[in-house]
Amino acid sequence: MTTTLTASAPQLPPLEWELRTLPSVPDETSLALAQRELFVYWSCARSRPLPLSLTGFVQKRALRALNEQLITPDPLLGQAAQQHETPRLRFLRLMLQGLGLCVRSNHHLRASGSPLETPAFWSLTLRERTRSCLQVWQRLAEWSELNTLGMSTFDLDLARARQSLLLQLADLEPGVWLSAERFLERLSLVAPRLVFQTQDNYPGHTYYNDAKHVTQQTRWVAEVEAAFVGGAISGPLHWLGLIDISEDAGRLLAFRLSEEGSSVLRPDAASAVESSEPEGRLVVQPSFQLLALGDVPESTLARLELFAERVKADRGAFEYRLSRQTFYAAQRQGLSANVIVDFLQQAAGTPLPQNVLRSLREWGEQLERIIIRRSVSLCEATSADSADSLWDDPTIRAHIDRRLTPQVLLLKRGNASALREALFLRGFLPASTRRGDSATGRAVTTSEGEIRPFHPGPDLVLSSRIADLAEAVDGRFAITRESLARGSHGDSTVSGFLDRLSSIHRGPIPRSLVTRIKAWGRYYGGATLRRPLLLEVKDSTTAQELLADPELKGLLASFDPDSTGRLLMVQAAVDLKALQLLLLERGIEVDQPNAPSEDPGPEHSERHERSSRR
Repeated sequence: MTTTLTASAPQLPPLEWELRTLPSVPDETSLALAQRELFVYWSCARSRPLPLSLTGFVQKRALRALNEQLITPDPLLGQAAQQHETPRLRFLRLMLQGLGLCVRSNHHLRASGSPLETPAFWSLTLRERTRSCLQVWQRLAEWSELNTLGMSTFDLDLARARQSLLLQLADLEPGVWLSAERFLERLSLVAPRLVFQTQDNYPGHTYYNDAKHVTQQTRWVAEVEAAFVGGAISGPLHWLGLIDISEDAGRLLAFRLSEEGSSVLRPDAASAVESSEPEGRLVVQPSFQLLALGDVPESTLARLELFAERVKADRGAFEYRLSRQTFYAAQRQGLSANVIVDFLQQAAGTPLPQNVLRSLREWGEQLERIIIRRSVSLCEATSADSADSLWDDPTIRAHIDRRLTPQVLLLKRGNASALREALFLRGFLPASTRRGDSATGRAVTTSEGEIRPFHPGPDLVLSSRIADLAEAVDGRFAITRESLARGSHGDSTVSGFLDRLSSIHRGPIPRSLVTRIKAWGRYYGGATLRRPLLLEVKDSTTAQELLADPELKGLLASFDPDSTGRLLMVQAAVDLKALQLLLLERGIEVDQPNAPSEDPGPEHSERHERSSRR
């Protein structure tokens, strides 16, 4: 009799968990929602770079403001440790950096590329973007699903484990709720050693014969793999919109792979999911409110946020507000009014409301009326005739853009050096001033307040400095009380006015002019002229007792210049007769040989001086 042993496949446990018996309310997501959250984070970093701490985390205040703008703010942020992000917010940041959409620069997280350029990533389909995110996640070394265990991942091959997990998830039936515990049991049979790279570093391979030790190692391996699978499913795969979850006190109990998620994980899956998605639309209201309803592409939203302010973001719509300030900010970046109008009409698919179109045209015209050009070069001639001769010279004219005033010519960009050489060849020696020139020592101020250039000839910088300090009086510039009031307004002090005058004046400013300027500006303020009245007693002990007397201490004060301590100063506005009575009560007779009750006039002072001389 022959016995044949046949090795049969292990019995796999069932996975299904009926919807009506779920342990908690399911946390459902979608690819579109996940990409919207990623877009909002990127948009915040583009509009205002996020400050980073020394440890590389987004600072708490900026993170709190960013969290409030997300469609589903993370409720765990308030419980997060100081200067640390929640796992979800940290994963979004690492994902943006891994995709190349954000970069770290000067302790800030910034959107990469030009502000006016929309990255090609936002023009991809949902499946293409999600697959790109999965590829980044698989090789994301800064992220670990085992943080809850507090263990090092140095000896672990998380990239291979993530890839293996995705292959197992791709075989699941989409839309069916599964038990997380049973899925782990099945995973241990079909994909053993999921987290550990090789047999050599797999803790189940032991050199010990102790059965208890082997059992402990096996339990530890199961705990590590359970933490990894639970962290991956309820973390990155849920945040990227592939899997819905059901948790109890943070512990994953059930999950299901969505139809969208299944189409992403299966390379040969058809794109029927995306083709059936409803298209969004942009609505422009007469109130300048912009509503992006439904699945408006993120590439459109990115363009829209260049000239409109996002007011609200939720799952069904993004609300924006178009204003004069946001419109001007876009024009300063390089967007013209015509480009903005054409984009809005094309994105909305209908003509703009008449009041909105008219306002946009008017805002564009108003901004273009005044144009500030930086880093320009001007040529100022000594007279209008000299400017005419330069304008009529073909060689000189080749470097000139246009004529601003009869004496001032605007040069073409980058032609200043060429014009200087051309003037040298014609016998001119031009004086040059550069950016930041303060016209130091190029003026002379007289004691009467007139300001004149030290060197003859035109000087635009000096002229503007003089005009800021003086006013034109009979064809000349002079400092007056009015020009001081106007010129010292910005500094709020006379000292500031004198400092600016000193910066352009050659040598010291005349003392009489300085005195006059200080007088006009009430530099020293007011003063009171008083004659002190002193009381001399026999010794310092008596003086201290009088000062301590309750009835006298408010009438007398110590006289610091007196080294003997015998002199006391009578306070101002004291009734001298009342003071004498108080002193008499204490047995002090006051002798007043030359202390008249009233101030002596000039005649009395003269007679006293003559009698003293005699």
